[in-house]
Order: sequence, then C-alpha cells, then structure tokens
Amino acid sequence: MSFSFFKKSVFEEVGGFDETLSGPEDWDIDKKIKRIGEIGLLPSSSDYSQENSWKLKNFILERGVDPNGKWNSIFHNESEFSLKKYLLKKKYYSKSMDSYITKWGEDDPDVRKQMGIWYRFFGVFLERGKWKHLLQKPLLIPGIYLLRVLTGLIFLRKNFS
Repeated sequence: MSFSFFKKSVFEEVGGFDETLSGPEDWDIDKKIKRIGEIGLLPSSSDYSQENSWKLKNFILERGVDPNGKWNSIFHNESEFSLKKYLLKKKYYSKSMDSYITKWGEDDPDVRKQMGIWYRFFGVFLERGKWKHLLQKPLLIPGIYLLRVLTGLIFLRKNFS
C-alpha cells in the first residue's frame, strides 16, 4: 500500500524516494516510513460522517480531498486507456522489481505479499471490503483479470529473457 500525504520532514528523514527504483519506489518509501512511525489509511466515506472519526480528517479536507459519497480511491484519468501504453508502463515498472526485492529481502512480509500471486489476483480485491465495490461493476472483472495476467506475463518474460 502506498500513500499520498506525508510531512516533508518525514520524507527527508527517510531519505526521500529511492531514485534507483522505477516503479516500486512508492512501496519502498512506505516501508521506510513504517520503520520510524505509524502510518494510516484514509477511512471509508461512511466513516467520515462521524464527527471525530479520524484524527487527520481536517488536514485532508483542508487540502481539497473530500471523499464524502465516494469510497477510498485515487482517481486516474483512464478515459483514454491504451492497452499498449499500460503494458509499457508495467514493463518499465518491472525493471527494478528485482532491486526492490533484493533491498528488502525476499522473505520480508510486505515483499512476499506484494509479489505473491494470491494477493495480486485476489487479496488486493478482498482487503478492507473492496470486493463490495468490485461487485457493483461485475462487467469490469474480466478486464481487470486480463490486465493482471498480461502484467504477470510481462514480469515473467523479463525474468526469463
């Protein structure tokens, strides 16, 4: 899980992004920040309705992020989706996966989860109730799994070439 908000002082304390990584640098900085303190996730929009539901609520709202009526998400402009561009981006990201794995060790619990087939194909859609949102648009499920399979093939091709 990567994040979007953190203090500049924390960013500097952990040494910023590892610029040798071309893809998993967000996972990497997340791991570095977890070493020095607690991290948190934005609560679901239903939790925002409670007055004191989250200690960073005002911080997030003041910066223009209001998830009321939405479930937690990062909105990307996918209206001009290109399969070729998507797969090229995943190929680029996969270039430094080996460096990321080496840096943290293949037995690291986060690395095992992130690289594990079960999590990549199922767990990521089940955690924190995301499956409920996925079932609201069942016609997208085959496309999501097609992208997962194609991304996996890119990663495997890189490792066997």
